[in-house]
Amino acid sequence: MEELVNFLVAIEAGYIPTNPFHNAVHAADVMFTLRYFLQRPFFSNLLAPLDVLAALLAALSHDFAHPGVSNTFLINARTDEAILYNDQSVLEMFHAAGTFRVMLSKPGCDLTKSFTREQFLQLRETMIAMILSTDMKYHFQHLNRMRERMATDKYATVQRKDVVFLLGQDAAVATDSSAMLDHFHTNVTKIHSRVEGCLHARSQCNPKQ
Repeated sequence: MEELVNFLVAIEAGYIPTNPFHNAVHAADVMFTLRYFLQRPFFSNLLAPLDVLAALLAALSHDFAHPGVSNTFLINARTDEAILYNDQSVLEMFHAAGTFRVMLSKPGCDLTKSFTREQFLQLRETMIAMILSTDMKYHFQHLNRMRERMATDKYATVQRKDVVFLLGQDAAVATDSSAMLDHFHTNVTKIHSRVEGCLHARSQCNPKQ
C-alpha cells in the first residue's frame, strides 16, 4: 500500500500545475469517468481485479508530465521526444514511458514488487495499451474495428487481446467524455456570467424593478 501511495503522489507531482487542461485534476476526472464505465455490467463481468487496477492507474497517468502542446507541434518542431518515438503517438509514448520510469526507478514507488512476472507483464501491457489508445488520431479506426466486432458476435467469446483492446477504447472514451464535460462546464459558467451581467445592467437602468 505504501508503494501505491508513493507512486500516486509522484504521478500527481509530475503533472504541470500551470497546464490549463492536461493537469492532475484532468487525470483524476478521467479516472472517475473511467471507473463509472468499468462498473457497467459488460465490463464488470469481463475484467479481473488486476485489469481494473491497471485501467485506473492508466487513467491517472495517461497525460503524465504533459507539456501543453500537441503531437503535431512536437513533430514539426523536431523535438527530442519526436525523434525518440519516431513521430508515432509521441505524447502518448512519452506519458507511458514516464509513468513506468517513476514506478520502476523512483525509490519506494514500485507497487508491483510483490507481483509475479506474469502479473507485472499483464499490468504493463494493459496500461501501455490504454495510454496509447488516447491518441485521437486512431480513434475512428479503433471505433470501426469495435463496431465490426459488435456486428458479428458481440464479443460472445473474449480473448485477452479483446480485453486489452476494449479497455483501450474505454480509456479513449473516458478522456473524450471528460474533455466534453469540461467544455460544457466552461460554457455554462460563461452563460451564467453573461446573464448576471445583463441582470446587473438592467437593475442599474431600472432601480425600482
